[in-house]
Amino acid sequence: MRSERTILLGAEIGSIVVMLLVLLAAQPTNLVRPMRPEVYDVPLRDGVASTSQTVAEGDPIVIGSDNDFLVQGWPGKGTPDDPYVISGLTIVSSGICIDIRDTSSYFAIADCCFSAVDDAGVGIRLVNVTNGLVKSVNITSKYTAILLSECVACTVLGAEVSACNQGVFLEKCNSCTVSRSAIHDVPNQAIHCYECDRITLSSLRLTRNDDAISLHSCVGCTIRDCTMRDHLDTGAHLYFTMNCTMLNCSVLNTYNMGAYVHGSSNWTIANCTISGSKYHGLYIERCFRMLIANSTISRHRWSGIYLRESDNCSILDSTIEHNNRTGLFFSIDSDNNTAMGNVLRLNLETNGRDDGHDNRWDDGVSRGNSWSDYNGSGSYTIPGSAQAVDHFPSSSDGDGDGLSDWEEAILGSDPDDPADPPPSAHVLSLVYVGGMAFSVIGIAVAVWRVYGRRSSPRTALPYLD
Repeated sequence: MRSERTILLGAEIGSIVVMLLVLLAAQPTNLVRPMRPEVYDVPLRDGVASTSQTVAEGDPIVIGSDNDFLVQGWPGKGTPDDPYVISGLTIVSSGICIDIRDTSSYFAIADCCFSAVDDAGVGIRLVNVTNGLVKSVNITSKYTAILLSECVACTVLGAEVSACNQGVFLEKCNSCTVSRSAIHDVPNQAIHCYECDRITLSSLRLTRNDDAISLHSCVGCTIRDCTMRDHLDTGAHLYFTMNCTMLNCSVLNTYNMGAYVHGSSNWTIANCTISGSKYHGLYIERCFRMLIANSTISRHRWSGIYLRESDNCSILDSTIEHNNRTGLFFSIDSDNNTAMGNVLRLNLETNGRDDGHDNRWDDGVSRGNSWSDYNGSGSYTIPGSAQAVDHFPSSSDGDGDGLSDWEEAILGSDPDDPADPPPSAHVLSLVYVGGMAFSVIGIAVAVWRVYGRRSSPRTALPYLD
C-alpha cells in the first residue's frame, strides 16, 4: 500500500512542481489575523421590572427602628410571609430618599423611582439592617444609588440604576445579594463591596461604567452570570480578596483591563469570556492559588493572561487567542504555576512566555497544551528566561476543519474559517520533503493524515455547575 502511494506521488510531483512554487509564493504564511470588532447589543431593560407608572411625589422616608414601620402605617407584619411594604413611590430629593437603620423585621421597598436634580444624596440607604428587600426600583441622578452598611441577609433584585455617581455600595455586609439588575452610565463603580463576606452578585448587566465590579477585602463572594461591557476602566477590580469565585461571566470591550486581581488567594475564575480590552485581559498580581479554567481570553491589545509575582496558580483548559502581544505570560517571580490543556493560538508576539521559575506546561505524563505555531513534531519550547518546555504539545485547529493552525499559516488559508480551504475540495494540505513543507493536491491530504502527527480534539471540562 505504501509503495502505491509512493508511485502516485512520483507521478504527480513532476506535473505540479511549477504549480506548487506559484501557490507557495502567492500564499501568505503569517499566523496573525487582524483584530475584528465585536458587537454586543444587549437591551438594558430586558428582564428588569419596569417602574414607569405615574405616582405622586413624596417626602423622604426615615425609619430608625422596627416600630417605625407600625407607627408610619406601612402595610404588612414584618414576617417572611407578610413583610412590611413600601411601594409605588416617586421621590425627588437631594438628600436620602429612603433611610432605614437598626431593623430586623422583614420589609420590601418595591416599584419605586428615586432621583435628584443635582446628582446628590442617596437613593436608598440601609444601615444595620437584616432581612431587607429592594425590588424593581429605578434610580437616576443620585450620588449613590443604593448604599448598604453593616447589613445581613439583604437583597437587591431587579433594580435599574443610571447616571448616578456610584451604583450599589456594600460596606461590611454579610450574606447579601444583588441580582437581576442593570447599572449603566455610572462614572465610578457600578458595584463596590468593601470588607464584605459571602456576597452574591448574579445576573447583572453592567454597561458603560468606570469599573463594573470592585471587591476590596472581601471573603467568600460569588460573581455569577454577569455581563460587563464597554467600561471606561476595568470589568472586575478584585483587591485583597480570598475564597471567591467568578463563574459564567462575560467581560467585553473594557478600556483598561478585563479583570485585575491583586493580593488575593483561592480564587476560581471559570467558564468566563474576557475579550477586547485595551491592556491585559486578565492581570494577576501578587496572588496565590488562583484557578482559571475553561474560559476564553481573546483580542486584547497586550497579553491575554499576565501573572506577576504570583505563585501556585493554574490555568487549565482555556482558549487564549488573538491577543496583540503574549497569550499567557508568567513574568518574573511567578513560580510553581501550571498551564495545561489550553489552546494558545494566533497571539501576535508569542503564544506563551515564561520568565518565572518551576512553572509547568504539561502534566508530566501525556497532556500539555495546543499551540498554533507547533508543527507536530517533538516538544515545544516556551520563550523566556525560564527555558520552560511543554513536553506533550499538540497542534491547535481553531476552526475545526481538520487542518492545524500551523498548516493553515503555511497554506495561507484562514485558520478561523472552516470553509477556507473548502472542505469538499481540500486542494491544499501539507506533505514534507527534505524537511520542507509543500502544498500538493489530492493524494497529499491522505499522505499527511496517515504519516503526519495530528492533534486530538480538546474536551471542555465542566469544573463547576
